[in-house]
Amino acid sequence: MEKESVGQRFMQLIQQLGLSKNAFAMSLDKTATVIQHLVDERNKPGYDLICKVFEVYPNVSKDWLLLGTGPML
Repeated sequence: MEKESVGQRFMQLIQQLGLSKNAFAMSLDKTATVIQHLVDERNKPGYDLICKVFEVYPNVSKDWLLLGTGPML
């Protein structure tokens, strides 16, 4: 079984949080376009974005988001 991509994991996280992509983007001080490109896998998340996710959502598993291993929260 193939692991989800980082973009797919971001989409799962957004859904789990019950947020729209726009609300998720705003919570990270990013534009909706940045998040859409991430989910669509046009771009990969940068270091600053990853750090901001873990700062704003400290319960998110680093292993899950970065590597696709273990539980999400």
